[in-house]
Amino acid sequence: MPLPLAVILTVLLFAGLSMLFAGLHLRRGDRPRCASCSYDLSALIPDSCPECNEDLSEPRGIVRGDRRPLLAGFGLVLVLLSVAGFGIGFLGGASLDQRKPVWLLDVELSLVNEQGEERIKEELRRRLFDNATGIGEKHAIADLALRRARSAYSEPMSLLLVDCAMSGVVDAEKADPYMRELIALWSSEWLNTEEGEDRSLELFALIESCGIELEALTSIISDTTDLAIRVSPDDRSPQQEWVIMACESLLHNWWLSPSSPGALTDSYLRTLFKDAPVARLTARPAIDAQFGKLPYEFAYVHPPVPMAEDETFQLAFSIEGVKVSQRDQVIYEQKETRGGYSRTYHHSFPKTTWGSLGTALPVKGIETGPATIELVLKFSIDRGDGDVVLERTVTVQDAFEVVPTAEDKIALISSESAGVTPSQLLEWFNFTDLFYDTSDPFGSRGPWSFGYGRSDVWRVSLIRHDRPTPEFNAAWRVLAVQGDTEWDIGTIRLSDVLSLRRSFFQTVVPTRTPIKTSESGPSEWAIPKPDFQRPVRLRLEPDPDLARLSVDIHEIYGEPIELGEFMIVQTDRAMRAQEDQENLQPAPILRDE
Repeated sequence: MPLPLAVILTVLLFAGLSMLFAGLHLRRGDRPRCASCSYDLSALIPDSCPECNEDLSEPRGIVRGDRRPLLAGFGLVLVLLSVAGFGIGFLGGASLDQRKPVWLLDVELSLVNEQGEERIKEELRRRLFDNATGIGEKHAIADLALRRARSAYSEPMSLLLVDCAMSGVVDAEKADPYMRELIALWSSEWLNTEEGEDRSLELFALIESCGIELEALTSIISDTTDLAIRVSPDDRSPQQEWVIMACESLLHNWWLSPSSPGALTDSYLRTLFKDAPVARLTARPAIDAQFGKLPYEFAYVHPPVPMAEDETFQLAFSIEGVKVSQRDQVIYEQKETRGGYSRTYHHSFPKTTWGSLGTALPVKGIETGPATIELVLKFSIDRGDGDVVLERTVTVQDAFEVVPTAEDKIALISSESAGVTPSQLLEWFNFTDLFYDTSDPFGSRGPWSFGYGRSDVWRVSLIRHDRPTPEFNAAWRVLAVQGDTEWDIGTIRLSDVLSLRRSFFQTVVPTRTPIKTSESGPSEWAIPKPDFQRPVRLRLEPDPDLARLSVDIHEIYGEPIELGEFMIVQTDRAMRAQEDQENLQPAPILRDE
């Protein structure tokens, strides 16, 4: 039995006994009465009682005052109630809960401890899912859960409210003020508490059951997109991931609610994208004045978009302008629309979308000192039919410093400092064959084609504990050597490989080779052709200039890595390695060991 209830019953028992004793033995007034039959002797006091003939001359034959039957009766009731309470408590209250009305269980919730609260919650939950329970009683249970959830946090009552909402018995009008209270409490800090996590589940269930206008959720959507753009997916903590996932679940449940339009209406999309997409621009913090290139990357985030199975929507953006300024002068400016990207989204569980794009600008003639870069981005949204629902122009800026060449150093990390040998590093990679396009030259990409990707030890479901994500980066130039001839066939960055999280994937090494033309005869690549009957040895050579073309690489793995010997595969298709992503294998040097 819970201690508070035992104390209350004990107090009632002693109070009842005291009242019973006082009512029977402590008389009121001074009127003489027969001690045996209480006959009134106020008129005269004879030797014997006229009523019962008892001898009144005895020392205790006459008493003075009247008994108090009401006080004795009330005391008797308290004694009986306390005894019954002790009996219920010791013999098992759960077996009697099924006979108690909801109002009595509600009263008892104020008296019991956590175990008792859990017991009562289970009984109310049993009734909630019992087909024999009347709808009126189910509404009473929902009102009880809603009232207690609002008054003070309790895990059992919170879970009961979720069950009531999922059962569809919560009154929407009564739930609306509470949903708005929870929306006002929503924050990263609140969600990462036990109470916040439980109450967020209440909000999910209440919104799906009762509905609320989408405008009420715009503050949550805006705060979540701000968090998502501030912290890139690779850098998010589990707590930040939970905040973003909570918003996604909230919108998913809203889409299933009575308030959902059930279709991608203009009003729905405009409300959802009220403050989105949001964008962030990141320039390389310090660039070499003589290097003459400014690497930058912009990222964008937009909220999840729940939709019906047969619907799509398209997000497109373009770069409307780029401007680099220094000392109030424009060093570089692009006013015409460039670039462009569009993505079509289909029905699925809605996810917060994060995307990024990076490149480098030529900034010849820039001087040492502070400078800024500004991008003007134009986003448009349509339902996949080209009919634009909304457009938004976003201007983003970032500052950077131009430094002398001597100060823009890329540190080269030794294998000892990195804690990884070249052979161990190679185990994180798989590669395609090495292809050479023998067809007529076209463009400037070159004849070589070579692909790479993460090895199976990096697949999410198979990551081994002895292969933690490295704390360093790497930027390599891929060199092919055959005899005395060396070909520069492209570049690889370790960060590109590690970003491929969920599946095998191959990125073709970009190659840039000029074309040699003549007045007579066909054009040809302006490089020596290899001997296709002999193997080519591939080597990864650290490339500081490649690191300078990124916004955040300031140190790289400093040791060259031998990949081993590759036989050249002749092909008549450009970038043949793009078609070979299912045949990624370890480097030959590992296979030969």
